[in-house]
Amino acid sequence: AFRYADDVTTTGGQFNTSYPPTNLINNGFTSPANTIDTTTTYAASGNNYATANGTTANFNLTFNFNAAVDLSAMYVWNYVYRTAAGVGATTPGVNAYTLTFYSASNGGGSVVGSFSGSLVAATFNAVNSAQTVNFGTTNIAVRSVVMHVVSNYGATYTGMNELAFETTGTNAPAAILSFATSTNLVTYGNMATLSWQVGAVT
Repeated sequence: AFRYADDVTTTGGQFNTSYPPTNLINNGFTSPANTIDTTTTYAASGNNYATANGTTANFNLTFNFNAAVDLSAMYVWNYVYRTAAGVGATTPGVNAYTLTFYSASNGGGSVVGSFSGSLVAATFNAVNSAQTVNFGTTNIAVRSVVMHVVSNYGATYTGMNELAFETTGTNAPAAILSFATSTNLVTYGNMATLSWQVGAVT
């Protein structure tokens, strides 16, 4: 299932009031097939997490979830801009990054997984769908993801448009869901088999 985080915060690496981290979850997308059209005017303000000058400093983004989720992939739309006069350029956005998955909000609790990779540039004067990043495993019962941006290309309006995740499973509360036995009466020297089903338990 396509899933935005419920909240996004940052260490303050590169944003101002026009380009807050909440821009990463404000487009109302429902699928990685949703597109950003840079064949028409596409301003930075309201659409981008960045500053107009970019930054060469590393920074963190923290994505929080209101309840535990199982995450298997990430979808990213890197930023590209176009003015009303049709002027624009490829603005590669975020390149190298590391994700760390935590069992509690705001990067707290225990680490339940990690992933590192690089993103490719968005295309100017084109219709851009998401980059799909498969983690290769499902990270279980995640409450927050810290994205450490190792590098970006440092051009004008360097940043990202949108970021979402792929969730799997039902994310049921940790519990015994059912319990059964092969017989309700065991006599001396005989055996019964017990079986149970659990949710959100490793």
